[in-house]
Amino acid sequence: MNFAQAGRKRLKDTWHYSVTRTIKHVGCHLAGFERKMIDLGDGRQYSYYDNNRSGKEVLLLIHGFNADKDHWLSLSHRLKQYRIIAPDLCGHGESWYEASYKHDIPFYVDELKRFADAMGLNRFHMVGNSMGGWITSLYSVTYPDDVCSIVLLNAVGVKPPLISPFFEALSGDKNPFFFSNQEDFDQLMKISVADASSIPKSFRCVSFQEGLARMARAKKLFADIMDQDQKQTHPAQMVDGVLNRIVQPALIVWGDKDGIMDSSMAEVFQRGIPNSQVVIMKNIGHLPMLECPNETSRYIKGFLKGLGALPVQ
Repeated sequence: MNFAQAGRKRLKDTWHYSVTRTIKHVGCHLAGFERKMIDLGDGRQYSYYDNNRSGKEVLLLIHGFNADKDHWLSLSHRLKQYRIIAPDLCGHGESWYEASYKHDIPFYVDELKRFADAMGLNRFHMVGNSMGGWITSLYSVTYPDDVCSIVLLNAVGVKPPLISPFFEALSGDKNPFFFSNQEDFDQLMKISVADASSIPKSFRCVSFQEGLARMARAKKLFADIMDQDQKQTHPAQMVDGVLNRIVQPALIVWGDKDGIMDSSMAEVFQRGIPNSQVVIMKNIGHLPMLECPNETSRYIKGFLKGLGALPVQ
């Protein structure tokens, strides 16, 4: 790359970062979000969004692997009748990270419990995407008195009846999450979302750059939730065997074009969770809250409305 090309690249990168900051700023404004930090002691600082709607039912939004709280911006302003709290999980976003800890699913659950207790959250609904759905499922079993209902968006944590392109790649010693160039990142986007144009171009460009910067951490975090050869999710952390202990009502939402976690997994969750219902969204991939926030919010609101109101906090 010559000097002129490098200069043009810097200008493009600056532009994309500026546009992304604007998108996030507008998203926070529309959602009524305030970015906050809470210190749980021992260096455990969590960053989170809070729309500060005290007196409303609480939705606790749990993002997926190598994602962050910003993934909920498009959805959150469509759910403003609730108090929404969206944290960065440990090791993600702006929250604390210590490489010496094993960030497996039980660890995330216990950390989330510490966060909820520190926030004074006694009863709440949980919405989890991808790994966040895995965490949500185990949290609802481990701390059932905390959780009123769960919404699982393309969740992880059960054995898939059909193998997705993501797991096919893993079996061939290629991890789509571990990209080193634009071509690899574009392939990840191809199997993640049904239509990449549904994600703003600047957001995609910044995600690529930031993903490269945190790749070493991502590889460590990924290893913590996978089996020894990193081809399957860790069997000891799977929730197949405890789904029947989820006593809360559950809404299971899946995109039929998900190349990360095959939509056949929705049936596994539905068969296992006694009080559950499934929605399969057409022409949607792994990230319904980003790809089609309007439709996703309608399903969530309809589900929660059918439960009746919780006592407010």
